[in-house]
Amino acid sequence: MANQMVVQGNFQRFIRLQTPLPVAYTYFTDFNHVLPRLPEIERVMRFRDGRYRMIFGADDGRGHQMSIVFDIRHELVENQHIKIVSLPVSRQDLSEDSNMHGVGPLFGGMFNGEVVFTQRADRIDIGYSVNLVVEVEVPRFLSFIPRPVLQKLGESLMQLKLHNIGDGFAERLTNDFEEWCLTHSERLAAIPDLNLSQVAAQTI
Repeated sequence: MANQMVVQGNFQRFIRLQTPLPVAYTYFTDFNHVLPRLPEIERVMRFRDGRYRMIFGADDGRGHQMSIVFDIRHELVENQHIKIVSLPVSRQDLSEDSNMHGVGPLFGGMFNGEVVFTQRADRIDIGYSVNLVVEVEVPRFLSFIPRPVLQKLGESLMQLKLHNIGDGFAERLTNDFEEWCLTHSERLAAIPDLNLSQVAAQTI
């Protein structure tokens, strides 16, 4: 039986945008646009049943590439609250998916998160958080390391990757949001009582 190890990590970030709340909410619910722009993601696929498959690239410590796969769906909760719900990913499903061939060893994981919007006078506070759980095979060349040490190392690497995702997304947000607004004017025009002259973003 392969030597497996479960690694988990989480992050939470808060950002502020000076833009109407309905606009920020519309941007964040455009998953076809937002998900592929998350740092560390190599590919995003959308399925007919509404779920998304995100593929994260990683390596085993010796430069050998592997891929971590997350299947998710989103729930739009009242008061403009978005939940990201993880769906099970089986090895059989991955092996039978022709789109997954040639991307290196595959490991399924769980990706849960949420985005919460709060109106604050002339700005929007946005809190987003993610929790990841991944079961990976321990490379043979690391098998001599005591399990507690290996566990700590794996979770430290996971936290580093998560910080890259959280910080990278926040750094890119303003420019990407402004570009999205420019290219989605028809979608914005459908928002009731929105003055398009107010659609400008600035992170604080």
